[in-house]
Amino acid sequence: DCYDGKITAQLSWSYVNRLAFQMEVDFQDVDLKELEKINQNVFDKIHGRIAGNLMVRGDKNGTAEFESNVKILSGGEIQAALLEPLLAYIPQSVQRKDLEGLIKKKGQVPVEKAVIQLKRVADEKLSSTVNLESKKMNLNSNVMLDINVEGGIKNLYSHLVKFLNKGE
Repeated sequence: DCYDGKITAQLSWSYVNRLAFQMEVDFQDVDLKELEKINQNVFDKIHGRIAGNLMVRGDKNGTAEFESNVKILSGGEIQAALLEPLLAYIPQSVQRKDLEGLIKKKGQVPVEKAVIQLKRVADEKLSSTVNLESKKMNLNSNVMLDINVEGGIKNLYSHLVKFLNKGE
């Protein structure tokens, strides 16, 4: 048990013409509040209990593949400011005014569904699909994003190690 949920991880190494590795992490019913200890800048913006997986493959030259799928199980909330880029696509309405108000107040938007998929495109770039539903905000979005990773995918590994070691 870890982070008030369950996390399992498997790391394997192989050598066929070159040294290669594969890491798979599966997490169930993890409380995001517990993850604030690792990276407050990220995990104080999203709340709830999550489930998902992570797969990383590579060799001595770096990461060849990186994929992650995460979904919110319950208690989902996202900081309204993270939804600000969506304002351009929301027509003038009560929901738009409500979202603008929450952004100004640094409020949270309750979400009933949040599914995030990440995939490595290049060493410093991830492709992401984010599917969000909020009944309160009458929001149903499915957005594709490109994410630049400062320091490259290797930088994510240090956060993953902290995650698996409970931030110690």
